[in-house]
Amino acid sequence: MQTRSALADKIKALAAGGTTRDALVAFLRAEGCSKADSTAVLREALNVSLQAAHELVHLSTTWRDVRDRDDKMMEMLEDVLRRTDAVSHRLSWPELWLSLDGRATRRDYWLRFWLAWLGVLFVLQIVLPPDAFVRFMPMEEAVAHPLSMPTPLFWVLAVAINLTAITVSVKRCHDRDRSGWFLLMYFLPVLGQIWLFVELGFLPGTSGPNRFGPDPLG
Repeated sequence: MQTRSALADKIKALAAGGTTRDALVAFLRAEGCSKADSTAVLREALNVSLQAAHELVHLSTTWRDVRDRDDKMMEMLEDVLRRTDAVSHRLSWPELWLSLDGRATRRDYWLRFWLAWLGVLFVLQIVLPPDAFVRFMPMEEAVAHPLSMPTPLFWVLAVAINLTAITVSVKRCHDRDRSGWFLLMYFLPVLGQIWLFVELGFLPGTSGPNRFGPDPLG
């Protein structure tokens, strides 16, 4: 195959002689040029934009035999990019556990939060001694001073679990297009707690963007 500059000079001469652009593309393919090479040569020779040169090659009858294949590949690439963009709307672990902003899905709520905490507690129970969470004492003393039974580690974990549960629950409310203040439903005896449990754990978020951010599911 000739060099790109030599091909460009040849294309200029053919174009000046009245050769159609489709025939120019056919000439380049006969010279062994790929679609990408043909695009580069035509861009240089005809002094057109990269997009115009690409369309000239892609839409020509010369490359019609592979056009459908290339179009399908582009559709696949665009689909991958859309999926990547959708994934990018997912919260990172620090954002999920520590931030009050954004939207959390049911998967985030059950798998990335509650199941993750259960895993942490399970590991701690294995690696730490039995009295790491609760002090062992006589029954009479435990009844008289119940708050003396939990260890400092117990209180640290209790605070951590409750605070992170609030942040994740706020973002689940956001996914349902509700304000975080909806969590106050918890203080409505029985009915409010059941309603909140269903809302946070089982109902899907709003489809598409809402006032709290883009759809984490794309």
